[in-house]
Amino acid sequence: HADTWTSKMMLSFYVAKMAGASIINCSWTSRFLLEPVADIMNDLITEGRDGKGIAVVFAAGNKGIELQVGANEASLSPVISVGAIDYQRNRLKRSNYGKCVDVYTYGNNIKTTAYSSRKYGYISGTSASAAIVSGMCALVLSQNQHMSLAQLNTVLQTNLR
Repeated sequence: HADTWTSKMMLSFYVAKMAGASIINCSWTSRFLLEPVADIMNDLITEGRDGKGIAVVFAAGNKGIELQVGANEASLSPVISVGAIDYQRNRLKRSNYGKCVDVYTYGNNIKTTAYSSRKYGYISGTSASAAIVSGMCALVLSQNQHMSLAQLNTVLQTNLR
């Protein structure tokens, strides 16, 4: 069946690139990595924004395990993989970790709109952290839209380690 979650995900990445996206937030991860998905990630990062690269930000995952190379999209070296920490800069126990995780930022009890009601609720984990890093990328790129992805990564590494 051609109308699968993977095909929809790949189409959404392609549409974002064609629309001129500078940042793509992925507050999710897959259970495994497919080669066509890895290929489109590499295309976004090398060819997006007229060759400057699209910042593709992925949540590292919330299993509390070491993220292994090739495990899922968050483990790809070109993407910005985000782990979660608390106010004391301690990694949340359920945040994935390891060499594949590029940066960590606050991800504990983030107030947000509740999915099931018209009220507010709190979420914790790498999905919240990835959204925060995507916002940071937007702030940095708003000040210098010609910045390359490598330069943006340097700014993030300097400020989020």
